[in-house]
Amino acid sequence: MQLGRVIGRVRSVIKDAKYESLTLVILEPLDEHLQPAGEPFVAADPIGSGEGQVVYWESSLEARMAAPDPNTALDAAIVGLVDRLASQPFGQG
Repeated sequence: MQLGRVIGRVRSVIKDAKYESLTLVILEPLDEHLQPAGEPFVAADPIGSGEGQVVYWESSLEARMAAPDPNTALDAAIVGLVDRLASQPFGQG
């Protein structure tokens, strides 16, 4: 899983039927310090995140599993919202 921030929404007049139930967003990838870590891209948002929210996302086959129909072609999909990040490494504190 990778971190990202929702920075916009994609609006379309016509969608393929497989994408009718999916919202598309513009996602900015982030590093572990919540700093930009790449170019923004379009991702499916099956969980209904809001603009500015920090999320975690998957790509490839895992992204397809987030869609109502796992045979839907997706490159990236949001799979969860980030409530907080631990400030200490795993196993400490």
